[in-house]
Amino acid sequence: MRIVGVGSRLALRDALWAGEAPRRRDLDPVRAALTDAGMSTVDTVVRGDVTDLVRANGTVVVHDDDSAVVLAAGEPGRTGAAEVDHVERGDSVTDLVTAVLRLRHRVLPGPRPWVTRRRDLRRAATVGPVTVVADSPADAGGGLAWHPDRDARLVTLSADDPAGLAARARDAGAALDAGRPVPVTHGRFTAAVVGRDTGQLREELDRAAHDLPTLESTWSTPAGSYCTTRPIGPGGRVAFVYPGGFSAYPGAGGDLLRLFPSLHARFEAESAFPAQRYRLDALYPVTTQRRDALREDAVSQLAIGMNTAVLGTRLLRDVLGLRPQGALAYSFGELTALFSLGVLDFADWDVQAVAASPLWTSRLSGRRSLARDAWRCPDGDVWATHVVLAGADEVRAALRGTDRVYLTHVNAPAETVIAGDPRRCAEVLARLGSPATPSPANHVVHCPPAAAAFDELASLHDHGPRRPSPVEVFSAAPPGGSVGHTVATALVAPLDFPRLVEAAYRRGFRYFVEVGPSASCTRWIRRTLGARPHLARSVDQRGVSTDLALVRLLAGLVSHGLPVDLTRLFPPPPLAVAHQLAVAHRDVLRAGAAVADAAITRLAAARHDRIATP
Repeated sequence: MRIVGVGSRLALRDALWAGEAPRRRDLDPVRAALTDAGMSTVDTVVRGDVTDLVRANGTVVVHDDDSAVVLAAGEPGRTGAAEVDHVERGDSVTDLVTAVLRLRHRVLPGPRPWVTRRRDLRRAATVGPVTVVADSPADAGGGLAWHPDRDARLVTLSADDPAGLAARARDAGAALDAGRPVPVTHGRFTAAVVGRDTGQLREELDRAAHDLPTLESTWSTPAGSYCTTRPIGPGGRVAFVYPGGFSAYPGAGGDLLRLFPSLHARFEAESAFPAQRYRLDALYPVTTQRRDALREDAVSQLAIGMNTAVLGTRLLRDVLGLRPQGALAYSFGELTALFSLGVLDFADWDVQAVAASPLWTSRLSGRRSLARDAWRCPDGDVWATHVVLAGADEVRAALRGTDRVYLTHVNAPAETVIAGDPRRCAEVLARLGSPATPSPANHVVHCPPAAAAFDELASLHDHGPRRPSPVEVFSAAPPGGSVGHTVATALVAPLDFPRLVEAAYRRGFRYFVEVGPSASCTRWIRRTLGARPHLARSVDQRGVSTDLALVRLLAGLVSHGLPVDLTRLFPPPPLAVAHQLAVAHRDVLRAGAAVADAAITRLAAARHDRIATP
């Protein structure tokens, strides 16, 4: 059996038949309706006890009081090994619907991405006596799983003056209320209105209509809507920003793989053990203890940071068509940038080799034996790292005459990092009197003690010859030399991030897009450049859903006049029922079978006569 589609029992009754068995020719309109509703066909094999299924004219309709599944008849072909990573509780058809949706979107409860343990395995789920096996990857070659009624929305309004923008906002609100497409307009200025759903989008349009008539410079809202009367324009150069290796946090990247199936398929194809490379268990810990352990797990931090940046680059460049002209690398971001930009082959990134080396498990991190042995401190805390809200010159003055404490990072004009002996760090902080806080990234890097590990760093992170960079890279390491030498140089020397930002700005870069987790570099760039014309945004924002963070990023770029093809995310609606067939089954993925029918009953509007309308 192959899953053709899933939907509410009422919807399938209305779409397929009225007192008669479904006919094979009726499957095409059902496919079309379900595809538009975000529940597209998934190439799936059903195995198990199906004797209770109703067979009719070459199709099978499985149904109970709440939901239904339409399957095409026929014996399944050879499917190979199946990975049963998930067992749905219950044995109703609603549970089967939920299982099919999870297979379709490669999502497990949590939610978390369903990344296979081995590359040659296929996903499978069991529901009572039935096993559902994904026979081939959905949308492996491309496509999106973005739907305007369950993911964040973006509406652009253009006019020649602020009053015109407000009028366009009122027009867009009226169109939204009437269920019509928002009119496309053109003008000197562009306001980008953002909503996490249709309701919030409507509220944001009202806010735009109220606020924009008096706009003088920049308008922004907590939801992410944005407008500027001083656009940078298409002449500003675009730089992707690669943060350090210790910016990862549980759940970083969120729904990225679900929203963009082609990224998921490509990631799994590049590793023999995808879940291990993705660090799935560390990224989605099941207990508080494991969640806290990520802070000290340097290997998982490096791997998650690398994966997030590579996927973010591919999303912007390959899926959405945003091509950078430059890149800024912060600390371990030196290596991340090389893999992300294609200078190195990402398939060659061997996280298990990093895990097997003592360098990131006990020498620079963990026990921090590099400093412990040098200072002959066998017991107790040997290393502390503090973020200090003070300028570099002020910190250097406070460090004068103190050994075993180092200025390791200059993040922004008034934000620095010191590290070293815990007791002596405390003495320096007392002399400074500036606000300070312990850093969660507490590793022996960017300081003289790290120099003892230079050769080890260069050897571990030397990934062979590099291809010519397609963009201008602003690096802490001098040009030339091997990859390993570049990475080791960047990790041993003190880091001056504002120097890199200023160098890029002098070269005409005005758009700074951070592609890794947490958005820390974005904050430092804003503080460095101040009121000078620029836009700094991030693909990932802690505490913000992936779809909303991405739409907020695009809102800023579009309002500033950078050409971005929004139709890749928001294609023009089909002429018939596309804007009416909306099934927000995100709730299914998050809450499970109990809400399956609530998320799919709106398919009842998809009657056969309307679905068949061209």
